Amino acid sequence: MAAPLRRRQSTLRVITAGRKNSVCKLLEVAIQQGQVWPGFQPIIDIRSGKVAGFEVLARWSDPQDGDISPLTFIAPLERLGLLDLLSDALMEQACLAAVNWPGEFFLAFNISPLQLASRNLPQHIADVVRRTGFPIGRVQVEITESSLMADAKSGHGILHELDALGVRIAIDDFGTGYSNLARLEAFPFHKLKIDRRFVHLIDREPAKRRIAAAIIGLGQSLGITVVAEGVETKEEEATLREFGCDLGQGWLYGKALNAAGAGQFLETVGNRSVQTRTLDISPFQRLHQLAALYKQAPVGLCFIDLDFRHVSANNRFASMHGLSAAELEGKTIHEVMEPVAADIAVQLLRNSMETGASAQHQYHFQGRDVLVFNTRVTDVDDAVIGFSLVSIDNTEQMRALNALADREEHYRYVTELNPHIEWAATPDGIFDYISPSSEDLPGDTMRQRIERWQRRIHPEDFPRLKEKWFSWITSDEPYKEEFRFIQPDGSFRHVCSYAIAAKWPDGRIKRWYGITKDIPVLPSDT
Repeated sequence: MAAPLRRRQSTLRVITAGRKNSVCKLLEVAIQQGQVWPGFQPIIDIRSGKVAGFEVLARWSDPQDGDISPLTFIAPLERLGLLDLLSDALMEQACLAAVNWPGEFFLAFNISPLQLASRNLPQHIADVVRRTGFPIGRVQVEITESSLMADAKSGHGILHELDALGVRIAIDDFGTGYSNLARLEAFPFHKLKIDRRFVHLIDREPAKRRIAAAIIGLGQSLGITVVAEGVETKEEEATLREFGCDLGQGWLYGKALNAAGAGQFLETVGNRSVQTRTLDISPFQRLHQLAALYKQAPVGLCFIDLDFRHVSANNRFASMHGLSAAELEGKTIHEVMEPVAADIAVQLLRNSMETGASAQHQYHFQGRDVLVFNTRVTDVDDAVIGFSLVSIDNTEQMRALNALADREEHYRYVTELNPHIEWAATPDGIFDYISPSSEDLPGDTMRQRIERWQRRIHPEDFPRLKEKWFSWITSDEPYKEEFRFIQPDGSFRHVCSYAIAAKWPDGRIKRWYGITKDIPVLPSDT
């Protein structure tokens, strides 16, 4: 019997030489001896941080050569038609190892273009999986876009057969192959994997962010789960979460583990809760949500671009300018507002763009009073792209406020002629309301008004008045007390305060309500 060749030389030479019988025998021995084994790479639910599933990857650990890269052996095995032997072994070993692990995680296996061309593939996968006892409904197969190039019609039928068996189909490395949108819609894809080249440094490179956001939105709009490959940093993960990406896979979560390591990882991290539908926070969903909001909102809504043109608006906003939404679209601020008001609006928007602060301003146009709030809008790269406006027609409120202000001003000056001062206090005697006077200033607080009024009580009367008041509030009897009140010219008036207690049904005092009235002074009084 001939002496065996050295393992390092024979393994590499046999694989490189590509003699089918020799490679087949080598592979069979490696599988039997556990040198070829399934590596479980975690796929994580980005929002919860829990395990959604594992992608099963081929690993070859030679006793002498060490770990052999899949780049070394996958291509020769595919060329020699031996991938079925490898795939069957990986699928069977992985399913047997995972069948007793807790949770509803999935196992995903890669299928080559040659395997996809086999009419027996669906039944073959079903037979292998069922022998292990692992639920076939939790098995997924991943195919690349180029797998469908050779025979799309045949591939379409095979994928639908797999789908009918409960096997979920994922399209791998999306964006790098040749699939068109018609295929994405027609084939039974349940998962879409963003190629790692669009994920690496996604938090720093604007073009990658735009591509990823578009792919995520496309997948979400079709009801397809989206997986980001090659996630390596928390910053990349945060960007993907913001875009609404469902799942992540990469070194941030872990490299491919052996069965024991994967089982422990699953026990430590935990399974995500089973969901019938993914949480859709994609740009497409936000667009539809925004459209519904614009249509139904009880206020005016509008978006203005950096050239101060009205890009979109609801009819309520447009009607405030005497236009329809279609008529307002494309018009600049200066085309629909008076020059002075337009200049103010543009300046406020420019300030908002520079500072990032929201602003509000009261406008009057088309015979109406309108309060407008504006906020700058940024894209996925935090670049300012325009302004969001919310407008509220507050004409009636402004009329009521103006009427109230006129009435209050009138009341203030009439009070000086014959003071009838209304006031109120809490059950423990603390004054918390007093009616206005001509001395009140715009913006004064109620406490300032009360303190100003108390300072006008004659200093000789104030201690007596205060002592009687706080001794009286324990009683529920009507209150009455006279005192002198300083007028603006420095003279004194004699006044009298009256108060009664409002009570709760159980008799407790709810509040004191009072009035201070003028007492006419007779000529003989001093």
